[in-house]
Amino acid sequence: MRFPGLIILTLIVVMPISSPITVSSMKAEMANPYLLAQTENPSARFLPGMVYDPVNEHVMLFGGGYGAASLDDTWVLDYETSTWTELVLSTSPNPRHSHGMVFDSNNEVIILFGGYNGASPARDTWVFNCTSEIWTEVTPEISPPERMSHAMVYDSVNGKVILFSGYGLDGPEVDDTWTYDYTTNTWEEMNPTVSPHARYGAACVYDDVDETMIIFGGNSNGYFSDTWSYDYSTDTWTELSPMTHPIPLKWSSMTYDSVNQKSILFGGDINSPIVSNKTWIFDSAVNEWEESETTIAPSSREACGFTFDSRNEKAILFGGTKGTGQPGDPFNETWAYDYTTDSWTKIEHEIGDIPLPLDSLLILGTITLGAVALVIVYAYFRKR
Repeated sequence: MRFPGLIILTLIVVMPISSPITVSSMKAEMANPYLLAQTENPSARFLPGMVYDPVNEHVMLFGGGYGAASLDDTWVLDYETSTWTELVLSTSPNPRHSHGMVFDSNNEVIILFGGYNGASPARDTWVFNCTSEIWTEVTPEISPPERMSHAMVYDSVNGKVILFSGYGLDGPEVDDTWTYDYTTNTWEEMNPTVSPHARYGAACVYDDVDETMIIFGGNSNGYFSDTWSYDYSTDTWTELSPMTHPIPLKWSSMTYDSVNQKSILFGGDINSPIVSNKTWIFDSAVNEWEESETTIAPSSREACGFTFDSRNEKAILFGGTKGTGQPGDPFNETWAYDYTTDSWTKIEHEIGDIPLPLDSLLILGTITLGAVALVIVYAYFRKR
């Protein structure tokens, strides 16, 4: 009569292991079934798309290049825990680098256009819904021609994505300006009377003070050191001509510190294979560039991902290359810049502090429960 008791005891312990309430049902309760954490950074890469997603309060990175390869992975960074997480998504844009990617704050979506898809410049438009965490390709009736390394920002006042120039099928030969409206899914070519010279690899931001797009530098058979602004409301490009400015640069990285209302520029290609690790600050209120005096900075590099984390008030930089004349030797480092202290800090996470992926946690729990059951059964028979 003791065996039924043994069977009941074993069932009580084992039932959670064989219960249907396992990985699939737990994932269904999550907004998106992605891994809880990773044990390392995203792989090294150059020219990824990178934005801050204030809906989920993390930095988001998509794609980039490594040697001749292009990537199609989506990662997010939690600054407070210094943890990168890969989102495991059912659909995403095909592999690419040198694409434009911006956060549309009015509609809470991330918009991606173009880039190099491994064979040629592209002209597709993708939208990432920050609530559902799903990538969707949209197919506007008219789109800008194929291009990569274009300048692209989001104008939050007018609710438009603004795109300028880039490297097309025939090179950096077109100085066109386009806008995209997510609510109507339409691209429209603008007609400013004056434009900057056609270029690719220009740094760009949307400036909240002047409510304009700002671009700096870039390349077109020679590097530029000019600073321009574009006002959507008047369809006007204006050369700002500050007295002091960075040297001519290609593929420098720039982001807008919306808390301190400053544009932050880092690195760039000076003259291949020579690259920079200088940090510059642009203040549109006084039309001045000022070089940072920070003593610690990322090593010299170009083609980094760079965005501003408004929650933690830090400019976040990832990846880039050493500038060997080829897009090789990329980094997978993460750095943060604080304007108020004029300081760079390398972001690192102790692997021992990182939680296991969800599936691994459940498997580990299952193994542990099974072991407990066996121990109890063994102890019972030993007692008998």
